[in-house]
Amino acid sequence: MRKIVQILLFIISYVPLYVILLLQNLNDNAFDWMIKESEKSGLSVEAHLVQSLKTNTLATLHNSRKGFFRIKGKDYRPIKHKEGKVLIHESVKVRWEKDSKYRPKNLKKYVEKYGWEGVE
Repeated sequence: MRKIVQILLFIISYVPLYVILLLQNLNDNAFDWMIKESEKSGLSVEAHLVQSLKTNTLATLHNSRKGFFRIKGKDYRPIKHKEGKVLIHESVKVRWEKDSKYRPKNLKKYVEKYGWEGVE
């Protein structure tokens, strides 16, 4: 029963996001991450989906803050280093190193203080 619930949660949570990504013709970085996370939870993904991924670390960043959400200022969540392991996807570091314009305030503050050591 627990496995069925996990599968249903995956479908409800991730499949609509993947459809949106496909419709927007974006790269597959997010879907690649979702597949890896779902596999860690014991779910399997059809091989053809994994093989068809086209990831691009330097893909165009899209401004998703549209309409009503533009009213509220940007909210950069703090990276809480002292609360345990800091998990930052490897694509973030690659973009940081190859794109000098990519400097989110919270990440910049973290890297200036702690560097990339200890980041997983």
